[in-house]
Amino acid sequence: ETFKFGWFRSGDEGFYQTDEHGRNFFFITGRIKELINRGGVKFSPFDIEEVLLEVPGVKVGLAVAFPNDYYGEEVGAYVVLNEGAQATEAEILEHCRARMTFEKSPKVVVFGTEIPVTSTGKYQRLKLRERFADWEHTQFKKS
Repeated sequence: ETFKFGWFRSGDEGFYQTDEHGRNFFFITGRIKELINRGGVKFSPFDIEEVLLEVPGVKVGLAVAFPNDYYGEEVGAYVVLNEGAQATEAEILEHCRARMTFEKSPKVVVFGTEIPVTSTGKYQRLKLRERFADWEHTQFKKS
């Protein structure tokens, strides 16, 4: 529902921050429907994407929640590399595991050359879910 109890619900996720002059600012960090819900623990793809962008050669890295029989949703990474870059799935997964909890770390990396966007230029994460269909029945374990 867009309006609930007289309030406009945009579906955006964000936070307030007050500056040194007492002014409040609202920062939008993502969409509520893009939150990843792995086994009842909800978290933002934004945290994962920051880590993906630290990997040398990664031009764009998106965290994608995909359906999973064991946890409801699992975490995948859709990655576009810079031209000429050669980062591997193993390198990306190792980098993420060293910086995040197992639950937040992507379990699978899918490489692509472009990302679907809306008419306003926003990434369409939900359209990327189908690219992770092969892992829907996989139980990922800590190694």
